[in-house]
Amino acid sequence: MIPLDIFDEPSNKPPIRIMKQSFRGFLFIIYMTFQLSLLIVSAKLVLNDMNLEIYKALLFIYLYFNIISTLIQAHKITSKAQQDEDQQSYCKKCKINRDEQTHHCKICGYCVIQMDHHCFYISNCVGRDNYRYFVAYLIYSNILCITLLIALSDQYIYLYKLQISKLSYSFIKLVYTIFGAFIFHIFTTYMIIVQLYILANDSSLINMKKNNRQKYSKAQFAFSLYKAKLWKKIWKVWKKRSIDFNYLFP
Repeated sequence: MIPLDIFDEPSNKPPIRIMKQSFRGFLFIIYMTFQLSLLIVSAKLVLNDMNLEIYKALLFIYLYFNIISTLIQAHKITSKAQQDEDQQSYCKKCKINRDEQTHHCKICGYCVIQMDHHCFYISNCVGRDNYRYFVAYLIYSNILCITLLIALSDQYIYLYKLQISKLSYSFIKLVYTIFGAFIFHIFTTYMIIVQLYILANDSSLINMKKNNRQKYSKAQFAFSLYKAKLWKKIWKVWKKRSIDFNYLFP
């Protein structure tokens, strides 16, 4: 839930809003620099030295979903929505009626249909039209990191024993790639678990924070992971939200 607290719908108070926006911009620059440098170093290491075909395919799919989830704008409401009056709330900034799944993003400056959160990692709102691509981006990022860590596993023993002369690749590039891949693996694993939790509750990140209503508490969700009923629920909600994109292929 940390990204929501820091990056979504900043306060109307100018000092707080400016502070959050500056912090968000600073972290975004650091993240993009780290991500691009890791992609370049790992690509040179794996493609030039190892020529790993599966990595090439995963790298292409990862870049595809990264770009498409960034470029596809989450669907916004620009006119009055036709909803039942009981389910509507009025947005004073956009001057429109909206349902409970639609929220105003103060970063993007408009109301987003089925808004999940504003993700600073893709510098875009995650909503109805790009949610499926965002989830695919997380999953393929995770698989890419796992593949990279496995491909370099034969070098771990030399690093552990500090036998640098026996390494097949540059020590600095190797350590940087392994460290970066591990960090991204942990982060994307966490984000995937968060999205599974959201799907299990048929909700969104921002709704769960604002309304605090969920079928599964965090403890209930953790202790229900082995139950088929939970996964059937997740699959049902995913099919509804993914819009004919159930199997995560480009």
